[in-house]
Amino acid sequence: MITMTKTTKIIIGIVAILAVGIGVRAMTSTKKLMPNFAAQLASCKAIPNDSKQNVFETTRLTIKLPKDVFPGQQGKELKFITVNGTAKAGWISNAGPMGQSYGATANCWAYYYEFEGNGEVDLVATSSMKGIPSYLVHFIVGPAYGDQRILYRNDQYGFTFELPKTWQGYSVVTQEWLGYATGGLHGDVASQKGSIIIIRNPHWTSKNNWQPIPIMVFTLSQWNAVQLGKFSVSAAPVLPTELSRNARYVFALPARYNYAFTSGWQEVAKILEGKPLHAI
Repeated sequence: MITMTKTTKIIIGIVAILAVGIGVRAMTSTKKLMPNFAAQLASCKAIPNDSKQNVFETTRLTIKLPKDVFPGQQGKELKFITVNGTAKAGWISNAGPMGQSYGATANCWAYYYEFEGNGEVDLVATSSMKGIPSYLVHFIVGPAYGDQRILYRNDQYGFTFELPKTWQGYSVVTQEWLGYATGGLHGDVASQKGSIIIIRNPHWTSKNNWQPIPIMVFTLSQWNAVQLGKFSVSAAPVLPTELSRNARYVFALPARYNYAFTSGWQEVAKILEGKPLHAI
């Protein structure tokens, strides 16, 4: 028979109290985290949980998740499960390592994926933390060359651009953008130049400037320089808007590209909302 001294009983009591306290704090931490799950997803600009998304074969998307609730960087918490058809998604490496793809921040992972096939596929991310619900997004993958979309592909710079079927018969011209040094003595002399790919609606004519889709092409060093204000590509004090990038180039929309509000500008704005440019 083991007899406990008064000191031993006191020590055991203290240990028990500490254990209960730790357990309570852990439960409280989880309770605090769970109501914030949606807010944390939103702060990372993640695709809404339990949502349905329509995409196309060859569509590329950045999947963002909060690090606090999904601590695995290597994408082990992410799974794409085919529901029907041949739809699936594969990781694309040219935007950066798993979890550190372009768009990652101190609080959010970023993963870059491309969709393939046709049908439906679910993205499921399961947190290793207890009490955190699974993250689920249902993707409906349509054909890139089907009745819904047509695809422009530029192999010189490495990107594709999805267009609605109504743009069948579109034309493409390549022009040149010029960049002017800022703050120097020779601001009127172009210090940089690059290509601008212009996709024209079939309604466009020399007399009817139907709103085109202009895509500026920057090298990575040019893009960094224009962001730092080392040169300017517009009279307006507004930077170009990045659409996507690959290992060599950044593709961007010129500032105030539709300032004239010509015919068809609303349609072009709607097309661009769907993030149709995908770097390859």
